[in-house]
Amino acid sequence: MNRFITNNGKNRQRGAALITSLMILLLVTIVGMASLQTTMFEEKMASSSRDRELAFQAAEAALSVAEATLVKEFMAHSYDLANWFTGIDTDCTDADYYCQSDASFDPLNPAHWSQIPQMDQSLQVRQGAALQSPRYVVEYVEEYIEDTGSGTSQNYVFNIYAKGYGSDERASVNLQSTIIISKLL
Repeated sequence: MNRFITNNGKNRQRGAALITSLMILLLVTIVGMASLQTTMFEEKMASSSRDRELAFQAAEAALSVAEATLVKEFMAHSYDLANWFTGIDTDCTDADYYCQSDASFDPLNPAHWSQIPQMDQSLQVRQGAALQSPRYVVEYVEEYIEDTGSGTSQNYVFNIYAKGYGSDERASVNLQSTIIISKLL
């Protein structure tokens, strides 16, 4: 008795369905991992952006405090540079906030900033999670006399350098402003 077994293809499809399912599962896993990696990268970018913004705000606040303090101190000494600058450093790399014009100060050199004191507690701005308090240096540049048409004024030029820090040691921002204080003669 010879029996012929007929195969209508059912046995062959069982293996193909398993392989197809595994391939789809592999594709879904790859897409999920790529999405996870993208999300983690975007989170790091947002954190870096927040740190930089925090550092920028700290430097901007230090600049504002320095400008206000400069005008107040300068006016308190009745615009008398000789009196006011007695005892002020000529080396801006080791200044106590104020210094005379000096080409040795490089605001982009971290070693120079490490010599500058942090802002006093009374002058500190709200820093949140900042690594350290901001710092600033006021540099006297020059003075000149100007005829304004309605009178003569003596002008004093200062550069103000400020450095703010974020919550990461790599997040720091340097800002500079130039302020001219005028005195009518």
